[in-house]
Formats: sequence, structure tokens, C-alpha cells
Amino acid sequence: MRWSCCFATWIVLACLVRAVAGGEAAALIRPPSLEGVRWQGPAASLESLKGKTVLLLVYATWCPIANKWSPDLMNQLRTAIQGKPVVVLAVDADKSPKEAGPYLTERGFFAPNIIHGWDPTIHTRLGFKSNLYQYVWIEPDGKASKQGEAGMFYDKAGGKEFVLASEISKRTDLGKFKVLDPQMSADVQAALWPIEIGDLTEATVKKAKTPLGASEKDEVDAAVAKLLDARLGEIRGLYKGSAAEQLQAHEKATALGKTFKQSPQSKKAREVVAFLEKDEDFKRELAAKKAYDALMQRSAATTPRGRTAALKGLAERFEGTHYGQLAQEAAAKKP
Repeated sequence: MRWSCCFATWIVLACLVRAVAGGEAAALIRPPSLEGVRWQGPAASLESLKGKTVLLLVYATWCPIANKWSPDLMNQLRTAIQGKPVVVLAVDADKSPKEAGPYLTERGFFAPNIIHGWDPTIHTRLGFKSNLYQYVWIEPDGKASKQGEAGMFYDKAGGKEFVLASEISKRTDLGKFKVLDPQMSADVQAALWPIEIGDLTEATVKKAKTPLGASEKDEVDAAVAKLLDARLGEIRGLYKGSAAEQLQAHEKATALGKTFKQSPQSKKAREVVAFLEKDEDFKRELAAKKAYDALMQRSAATTPRGRTAALKGLAERFEGTHYGQLAQEAAAKKP
């Protein structure tokens, strides 16, 4: 295994090759933060991408040596993620994003599951010493499993085989699709990807269908209806469960009712909300949740003693509720 890199960092990386050649990339100490990234289009959210593998790729355009091999890396990555539940968050870490457009266009690094952004501080916040082709691998469960140099490659007879692209191509545990099917036509897949990665509303579905033919629009409608049916099924399963599950059902049903007001699934979701809110015990559970959430938002600005006192007060006020119990447990912990 080797690294592609600039001459200025070659000596350091050569030492690292001898130390870790053939081994895994360094484990990530803390989860990545996307705060501060300016996205092209809707903001990317790791929460909405749960269930899929996410590759956070940090790059810069300034290095002439890296620029010689980066087209091969980007081409291999683009090919490897095609038709797979994988999203690449490609973040330019240059001081100015003006070079990124031509740089990416020259390399053709575009796909429905490649999301571009710019943040000149992201490599520092993630603990990388360089802004040149670093990566963080995030598993479908949302946990970051490893990070390292994205320029690692194997020598092959036909040229460089980049490790990241190779691993994506070989792994079978990359996650699942919610609405998209790899057997769908390329046009339908492209239309559904924004919905797949979390931007699911009646407006986005309408926009996605605009350039499609009649049969393709029907395919999109069927895929979205299947997803909404699954969400409604999840809601119905939750609202018959514990207080915590009922609160989840209420939250999910409220969201579904707001984002798809005209769908039959939305109507059913609003019925679940109405049913739950008629129950006095549930209304108390809901009040406890709202009070707990508000307290936790304020707690950063209070002293540990003040936070503990507030938690105890909430626990007494909402004794017997799910969030009253959480407040009691939180108050018992040492600051």
C-alpha cells in the first residue's frame, strides 16, 4: 500500500508507510462535525444519511502533484459508489472555493450521491495536519469507524488502485436504500436521490418528477408511496408501545402529516396524532418531553448546580413519566 502526496509531505508519509503499511487507517477519536460547511444545495445531515455509508472526503486544489493523480481517485470513487447506498460528502478545504468548480468539472466528479461543500477549517477541526485528500468513513449506524489519507493506493499493472474505491467495491455491508432501487432507470434513480438522502416533501417529489416521462413519474410515485407506507407502519407499531415509543410515534406522525399533506398516509398519520393527544396520560408525557428538551437547551448556560436543581424539579413535577425518569437519572449523575 502506498500514498499519493505532495513532495513537501513525502518524507513524513514515507515514515508512516513503514509504520502502518497494510494496516487500517487511524481510528476516529470524535465524530465529524459538519457545522461551518457551505453546501451546494440543501445542507447535508449525517442524521438523514443514517442507514448508508458516508465518505467524508476533504480535498484541496493547490497541489500540482496531487492534481496529477486526483482524476484517477475521483473516477474510481465515482464508479465504485454507482448504484450503492453510499454518499460522498466532498468538501473543498481551499482558502477560497473559486477553484473548486473548474477543478471538479475537469475531473467529472459529479453524481446524484456526491454532495459538494466548502469549509477551509474542516481539516483542522477533524485533526488532520493537511487539507489534501483526507477522509472519514462513517458506517450506516452513523458512527465514524476510521479516517486517514485518501491517496492510499495499491500498485497494479494497469496503474494505481485506490484503497477507498477498492473497499467500497468489495464491501457488502454498505447499508440500505429507503426508496431507490438499483434496478430503476438512471433517470429515475437521479430523480430519487435527493429524496433518498433526506429531502422528502411533496414539493421535492414534484420537482423530481418534472423532467420525467409518464411511466417514470408513475415509478417515482410508486416508490414514494411504498416509503410512506413503511413510515406509517412504523408509526402504527410505535403508538401501541411504551410511553417512549408513543412519543416517537407522535413525532414521526407529526412530521409525516406536515410534509405530505395530500397523501393518504399523511391523513392516517394525523389521525394517530389526534388519537394520542386525546389521552390525558400521553399529554402529560408530551408536556414532560417539551419541558425536558427546553431545559437541556438552556442547561449549557447554567451552572452544574443550577442544572441539577432544575432536573430535580422537572423530575418531581413529571413523576411517573418517561422524561421525568430521564430527568431524575440525569440529576443523579455527578457534574
